[in-house]
Amino acid sequence: PPAAEDDEVDEQYVLLEFDGISADELHGDLSLQGIDSATPYATLGHRIFRGSYEETVGSTLVFDRAALKRSASDAPMGGDQPEHLPDSGESSLLCVTSKRLCFRTIGYKPTGEPTADSGEASAPFRCADGTLDTVAGVDEPSSSQRGD
Repeated sequence: PPAAEDDEVDEQYVLLEFDGISADELHGDLSLQGIDSATPYATLGHRIFRGSYEETVGSTLVFDRAALKRSASDAPMGGDQPEHLPDSGESSLLCVTSKRLCFRTIGYKPTGEPTADSGEASAPFRCADGTLDTVAGVDEPSSSQRGD
């Protein structure tokens, strides 16, 4: 039998950044395609994004906001702040990464089209310039899938 250390999984965290999206819009359904490719795509609601990887200078630290708020509310008020807060048994640091995946809007999916969640191939989408396109690497649905 293989050693236990052979079963370890190497996790890599990537920060997803969406250009032109407010925080409220990020609470919708997110579908990622080709995340391991040089050109990943994302669908958020009816918007379609093309991504590109960027290396950050230094590391990006991702913290748990709720844990940070609890730590801040436990801190004493006044001028003399301790150099560090006592460890409450939970870490507010979630991950550290140096990779950033930046997404830019490239088009809009018409309403009523199949989605990646439905198990069907992605349908053509309307680009910002008005032309029709499909996501690279995904075939257009056959006439039987479109209901022709």
